[in-house]
Amino acid sequence: MNELFTYNPLLSKKSLFHSGLNIGKDILGTTTNTLYFAFLGGYLTLILWFKSLPYSFGDVINSKVFSSEVITILTGGIGVAISIPITAWISAYVLAGRPDRVKKER
Repeated sequence: MNELFTYNPLLSKKSLFHSGLNIGKDILGTTTNTLYFAFLGGYLTLILWFKSLPYSFGDVINSKVFSSEVITILTGGIGVAISIPITAWISAYVLAGRPDRVKKER
């Protein structure tokens, strides 16, 4: 976003925010794939461990380890998805609201 603003300093906060969201959507795709494979690797060991134990499906679903892995995956995904609009908004607010921008426009 800094590069966008450097090449076009007359961008408004709103257009800079929308540009940041578009950039974030591209980043979200690769980040989601990385998180998916990282959690799948961690989950694979958990599944193999549960397979070696004489647990029923209900016991596996109700176990604390399984629940913590599910919560970790959900919070990781939500955190990545929420961080993009928050970062875009903060960047747009900081970049488009700089005092040196007002001096350049005059």
